[in-house]
Amino acid sequence: YTPLYSQKGRDPDAFYEWLGPNGRFRTVEEYVYDGARLAQILVYQEAPGAGAFSTEERFRYDEAGQLLGIERFHPSGASQVVYRRRPRGQTLASIRKAATEKMIAAIIGRLRAEQIWERLYCIELAYESASQHFPPQIILGPERYRQDLLSSGDSGARFYVFAPVVQGQWLEISDPDTLEICGLLEQEIQAGQKWETARRILRDVAAGLTRHDWRGLLDVTPDFVVYAIDHELEADYLEEALLASVSKQQVAEWKAQGWL
Repeated sequence: YTPLYSQKGRDPDAFYEWLGPNGRFRTVEEYVYDGARLAQILVYQEAPGAGAFSTEERFRYDEAGQLLGIERFHPSGASQVVYRRRPRGQTLASIRKAATEKMIAAIIGRLRAEQIWERLYCIELAYESASQHFPPQIILGPERYRQDLLSSGDSGARFYVFAPVVQGQWLEISDPDTLEICGLLEQEIQAGQKWETARRILRDVAAGLTRHDWRGLLDVTPDFVVYAIDHELEADYLEEALLASVSKQQVAEWKAQGWL
């Protein structure tokens, strides 16, 4: 941001041309109807620093013409639930409970399938608070990585102890039932802009995994922790994220060692 933005902004057309294709926000939407029903929204977008991209939103209706759901499709083939009508009797509380249980079970199952032999000191559940929270990415923190940092001789390396995203192994959840309930939960979060609720849910999942008995499945250190964070936007809340899973005493010990 510079004063030029304010000066140029007095003339929207000049401002638009000044920003150029890689420095402007632009959204164009085409609405496609099937008779009286909205069937698709074709979206073209530009954003600063990124190339142009397009998405397609498809609408589904029941026989009575009531909206059942909206799904967004990306050129990569990935899709995302934008809206899905709740089944009768389903509430945010019930969706939250089911999704939390499903995510914990799915993460344990994913780790079991991976057959990890390295000793771990942490697992980071990574998400993007600006776009999608559920299910999180699973980032492994091997003890080898921590020891390499601490023995590197770099005084600043200790600050990366709780950032296994730099070198850790990434795993994804692919269980269909978990993805289904996570899609419903994400819809509720986005529609109500319940960002703090999403953060609390992910921290509940992380705390449940920290307390899990990993014997026979993973080799973990005595101070093993699972925590949930969006490192790009929430790095300043790392201590808070860790406190959701472990005691104040444990966090104090990490701080005394200069890791926080």
